[in-house]
Amino acid sequence: IMKLNTEVRDVKVTTRKGFYLAFQDVGACIALVSVRVFYKTCPLTVRNLATFPDTVTGADTSSLVEVRGSCVNQSEEREEPKMYCGADGEWLVPIGGCLCKPGYEEKSGTCKACSAGFYKAKASDAECSKCPLHSHSLRDGANVCDCHTGFFRGDADPPSMACTQPPSAPQQLISVVNETSVVLEWAPPRRLGGRSDTSYSLECLICQSGSRAPADGRAAPRNRTVSQPQLQHGGVGMQSDQGIVGPEVQLGRGVLQSWPGSDISSQLCLPCGSDVLFSPDQTGLQTTRVVVSKLRAHTHYTFIVHSRNGVSQVSGAGASQSASVSVTTNQAAPSPVSTIQVTDVTRHSLSLSWQQPERPNGVILEYEVKFYEKDQRERSYRIMRTFLRSVDVTSLNPLTVYVFHVRARTAAGYGDYSTPFEFSTNSDPFPLIGEGVNSAFLLLSISAVGILLLISAAVFIISRRRSKYSKTKQDSEEEKHLNPGVKIYVDPFTYEDPDQAIHEFAKEIDVSSIHIEKVIGIGEFGEVCSGRLRMQGKREIYVAIKSLKAGYSDKQRRDFLSEASIMGQFDHPNIIRL
Repeated sequence: IMKLNTEVRDVKVTTRKGFYLAFQDVGACIALVSVRVFYKTCPLTVRNLATFPDTVTGADTSSLVEVRGSCVNQSEEREEPKMYCGADGEWLVPIGGCLCKPGYEEKSGTCKACSAGFYKAKASDAECSKCPLHSHSLRDGANVCDCHTGFFRGDADPPSMACTQPPSAPQQLISVVNETSVVLEWAPPRRLGGRSDTSYSLECLICQSGSRAPADGRAAPRNRTVSQPQLQHGGVGMQSDQGIVGPEVQLGRGVLQSWPGSDISSQLCLPCGSDVLFSPDQTGLQTTRVVVSKLRAHTHYTFIVHSRNGVSQVSGAGASQSASVSVTTNQAAPSPVSTIQVTDVTRHSLSLSWQQPERPNGVILEYEVKFYEKDQRERSYRIMRTFLRSVDVTSLNPLTVYVFHVRARTAAGYGDYSTPFEFSTNSDPFPLIGEGVNSAFLLLSISAVGILLLISAAVFIISRRRSKYSKTKQDSEEEKHLNPGVKIYVDPFTYEDPDQAIHEFAKEIDVSSIHIEKVIGIGEFGEVCSGRLRMQGKREIYVAIKSLKAGYSDKQRRDFLSEASIMGQFDHPNIIRL
């Protein structure tokens, strides 16, 4: 057997198209049997779901060639796949790799589709998972499982979570009425739907006054009512010994509430106002007890408690998730009296009237009037009570400002006092004209004086006719001059135009000379005010100003001007002077 010597030499590859190999015999006793020229490569391989092709090694024994891989079918890069091809033809230092897409799992270096009944939600190196409870997948390569009929998955639920249901209605809804507040309590739903995020929300409705009872005549108690859950499809309502329950059908902003077996099929309920308070809250409740306050007194309410969870919105479930109860609030203290008016003013008395409170909250039993002198500031006050909406306050000091408060009382107690109202008594010993009842008295007195004056005037005119004096105005002035102690009073009603009488017996005052301070009475034709008159060159004096009310009739205007014409002729210390 011939023994052969083998010699291996590395030759650097040039950048040219080729190269020559030459062998030189230097006289040694050898023979060249064979020559083999070859190069090394790193073979095709799959690593971390990335394919790396055949790659020629580097020229030097220490060189490394970087190679980028490509992801296999149905996979995606997690991090750019790379490896290095060594000089000896071995792959070194794998970096990065690929992951199977959703619905696929790794099998022997490839990505295979998940079988029916399994799923894979996201790209990962995990295997396919079995569909969660109450869900299924009917095709290969599913990335999520579909819920069974009647089960749902919330928007925030992960695909790995079981499909769930909305909760059933709250149980044992109980209401306790305390005047104008209601305490609502209930038990959790019998079925939570496989979830732990159940919450509650309340709906408040004001129903038409006058409860509509069921046909058998049983009425719900007013202070304690228990409601059963509503039927799922809004059919016939339910009735228990503790209360009346009926399905509600949403109709815009109103709710049509049905009574089972009643001739009157429904009643209209509207949402409560924003002033109603819910404690701790109206929506997103985690507790099963709520206090509803600031309700109207003596009013019919319906409260609907809804139970919700994470799939209630996507499920579209309706009345089956709520329970309702109807209550009637008790009487409460009335709201304050808004305004007080004075109807008559004298030197020692004031007559007051007012309107019923805006919210009586029941039957008004009486009114309480508290008053005191303004300077006293409630240090010393008097109280009067009346069943009417008016009162006569007597034994007052003249020319004194009094402060009045009025409050109403029902069976629930007194309401708050009204805001303070100030009124002043008169200073003159005689009543002012136009002030309620006193104006009638004064007009009667003036009428009597007027009649006497008319009789005197008639006698005087007859005597003048017998004396054949002229009736001209010049003769009248001469007559007055000849008879300085006699003054003729003329009845203004004899004038066809009352404006002529007012211009003859009264004079017009510039409105800037009058300062009105406050209303002291309401007369037949309008208001009587107190104020001050400042005439040029004269000192300021206190006066009473009477104004004609808006919307007056022709007769009222004529009477108003005639009254002024009568007063304009008076010039006596015991008679009011215009």
